[in-house]
Amino acid sequence: YLKASPADGVKKFKLDEKEPRFLKPEEGRALMDSAEGQMRGFIVTALNTGLRKGELFNLKWSDVDFERREVRVRRSKGKRFRVIPMNELLIETLRRHPRNIKSVFIFHNPDGSPWKDIRGGFNAALNRAGLPRMRIHDLRHSFVSNLVMAGEDLRTVQELAGHRSITTTMR
Repeated sequence: YLKASPADGVKKFKLDEKEPRFLKPEEGRALMDSAEGQMRGFIVTALNTGLRKGELFNLKWSDVDFERREVRVRRSKGKRFRVIPMNELLIETLRRHPRNIKSVFIFHNPDGSPWKDIRGGFNAALNRAGLPRMRIHDLRHSFVSNLVMAGEDLRTVQELAGHRSITTTMR
């Protein structure tokens, strides 16, 4: 039994990160157009808010304020509250989004419970759009990357994405 680890003080290897995948605006439009039902609402919301997968799954109708044109993120990774403005496309999509009388969640199963795993429907939408496989998290990368390419300042993008550090946003 050792009192200290012999590995203390050994630096960890820095692994190369994979190049993040993101959709160009025209690819995003193709993906939105290829999606059906709730999946369309999910993809439009993800691409226009940059919410994390867990934030999307836990999004409730009470978090959406159509009058103020904003989405409130209450259950965030960093346990920090943030507000994201809604554009016209997101407002129209959510107004037409199917609701379930048994559910407070925007993206729900037939029994009213929130979605947990949507890879099948997501991959089907990617296939119909003629896009290569990607992760749901790459929709978040798309939101951030497209804001930066559109000239939005990094501090604003950091706030909208809910990043604690500007270096995360810059990456």
